[in-house]
Amino acid sequence: MAELSMLMNFPVEILGQIFKLCDGKTLKSLRLTNSALNAEASPVLFRTVVLSLSSRSTVRDPLDAFFNKLADERTRRKITAMERRHSLPFLFENVRELRLDCYGLYAEPCRPLVNSNGEVLDTSLSLFKNNLPVYSYTLDRIRMLQDFLCSMKNLQSLRWNIPVSNIAGSIDLSPLAPNLKELHLTFRRPFFSPMTPRYEAFVPLCNITTLTFELSDTRSLNSLNHFPKLTCLTFSSSHKSLGLPDFLAAQTVPFKLKKFILKSSRSRCAVSDDLFPLFFSSLETLIFDGTGTGQSTIPKPDPFFASMLKHGIHPRHLSISRPTVTCLEYLLLPNNKFESLTVKIHPHLCSALPVGAEPGSALPAPQRPCRLAHGPDQEFIAAFWEKIVPSQACSLQRLVLRGPWDLAGMAPRRALQSCTALEYWEMKDVQLVTLRRAVSLAVKATPALRRVRFSLNLNIGGPRSAGVWYRAPSIDMSKQRIQERSTQVKNLLWTDGEVGTNHPDRLNLEIANLGSFSLVPLTDSQSRPWRLVAKPTVAVDDMEKSLTASPS
Repeated sequence: MAELSMLMNFPVEILGQIFKLCDGKTLKSLRLTNSALNAEASPVLFRTVVLSLSSRSTVRDPLDAFFNKLADERTRRKITAMERRHSLPFLFENVRELRLDCYGLYAEPCRPLVNSNGEVLDTSLSLFKNNLPVYSYTLDRIRMLQDFLCSMKNLQSLRWNIPVSNIAGSIDLSPLAPNLKELHLTFRRPFFSPMTPRYEAFVPLCNITTLTFELSDTRSLNSLNHFPKLTCLTFSSSHKSLGLPDFLAAQTVPFKLKKFILKSSRSRCAVSDDLFPLFFSSLETLIFDGTGTGQSTIPKPDPFFASMLKHGIHPRHLSISRPTVTCLEYLLLPNNKFESLTVKIHPHLCSALPVGAEPGSALPAPQRPCRLAHGPDQEFIAAFWEKIVPSQACSLQRLVLRGPWDLAGMAPRRALQSCTALEYWEMKDVQLVTLRRAVSLAVKATPALRRVRFSLNLNIGGPRSAGVWYRAPSIDMSKQRIQERSTQVKNLLWTDGEVGTNHPDRLNLEIANLGSFSLVPLTDSQSRPWRLVAKPTVAVDDMEKSLTASPS
């Protein structure tokens, strides 16, 4: 009660600033504990609103009538809430983030047929296009949505997932322009759909600093071409010939990007020499986000790194996927001072049998990713530990590695010991053999290292390859595999030589899905083995509860 009485002594202006820094759980506790603080805490409690505009179900099912009735009732409730928003000002006036979703827009009554060569049959494709529904909203409903959006005077972030409708061409979002800083445009394209999104409503939003969108046609270039204050761009392209150079060339005013994320894209990213310094001269963070596993979906960074080499641009935070020779050449530049570095190496498809496997027992070669590094990847890994990491020893603070990384030999140990500023090291998709070696390297690394995180490969489900579909793993299967991995991790042992005489108690070892661990000796003898013991604050049961609550 002493803390509450001190809060009550602050003026209203100070209380408002304090509550803006509090999380939602703290604000709810304050409102329930002290009614006098309710009026001051409520305006900042509801910061994120999620609104779905789906008006009816598209499920082809005997229960279709029930689903339609249920959807209509939900729609009426949403309309009532919009109309009564003025009587509940604390719900909407202080909203910072709004997410507009339109689920169920795409019914797929007939999937296009594909022949043995993977070619789509024209007859089935035309039938598919004719059966795709396009939803049209009345002007009254659009105007109601417009008034609802524009009543949020403090809205700073808008996530728009309304791909195919007449809303974007009829709604006026200009009242949001002064305060809106983040715009995230997502577009979920149905299978072989010819539809493209519309972005006309976002033309007046000229104060945007963070933009996420997918370039799909030339209409996007005509609508999204004026962002003078843009500093963060997440870009992807689904068009065969349009790409990043076309988007930059269409801009009426150049902007200085500090963070650039290139997501999976098959289009080109080679920017001309006259445009590159205009947009990327102040670049601090560069991320090549290869979300897919196929080589065709990974952004090709060679032209971008070649331009950075030519213009002398050195970001402090870098994330690359499937590094190439040009990437290696850039990483070896003496002027680079990386604070965080993320490198992902993808498994190759090969016909080599796993160690100890008998002929004929393994999967066919085209379906089995090899866990070993091949060819250029081996050369890159060797250069990474011997040259790249030691050259960043004084600046590198965060290191994230993913894929079949080789930790054998003395090069990784010397590299990690030389990084005097390294505070965080993470390895993803790790095998048990690699985990054992990585823990030994972590405890002998630089004294600055405080946190190490490993993500074990659970091996749930088969590998995904072109033309092959796999059923998603069940929750029970995930739980069982996590329990098996937990037992295997606890059975791992390390000798004194692998751990070292001065074991760093400061190090926090964390394994995703399993919890936090500490290295403890089993006996007091000099040749005692060491093992990982889970900390009591984190348990596997917590992960099981989260899996049950969120199956995805």
